[in-house]
Amino acid sequence: MGFFSKGVDKIIEAGKAERERRAAEEEANKKRYSSPETIDEDNENSVKTPQVKELNMKEVVVTNIDISFGSMVWLMIKFAFATIPAAIVVGAIYFFSYAFLAGFLSSR
Repeated sequence: MGFFSKGVDKIIEAGKAERERRAAEEEANKKRYSSPETIDEDNENSVKTPQVKELNMKEVVVTNIDISFGSMVWLMIKFAFATIPAAIVVGAIYFFSYAFLAGFLSSR
């Protein structure tokens, strides 16, 4: 049992370290994106730095998608049909590039 508890302790410590890193990163982003507008009054060509409100950016990690088998099959069928126009466009690009290069190289 001691082997597993050491592993769990490492995971807990890694989680704490990750939360601290994210908190520090969020604090740095707050400082970076909440600077007031600065204008150099003496220089008419000065660059204005607009004030940006705090961004509520959160990192999202998807760990599981609960989807029924029938819905998954239907999604894959739609995906397969969506690739047909893309394959036609890519095939046309290859065809015309090959025709251009073949015509250009054979005329020499």
